[in-house]
Amino acid sequence: MSGYKAILFDLDDTLINRDEAVDIMFFLIIKKCYSDMPSNEMLADFKIYDNKGYSNKVNLLNRAC
Repeated sequence: MSGYKAILFDLDDTLINRDEAVDIMFFLIIKKCYSDMPSNEMLADFKIYDNKGYSNKVNLLNRAC
């Protein structure tokens, strides 16, 4: 690797299934922060807020917990 300073990977839908990873991440947030609420409804809401990764992650996580 002589001469290389960095290697970049595009994880979203190249090396991992983004939709599946997001479902798992949001499910864990729901389980930890909203255990008394229906997870299917919350998951759908989080996916809307996520906007396929184009949302502000700080705002998204602040809405989550």
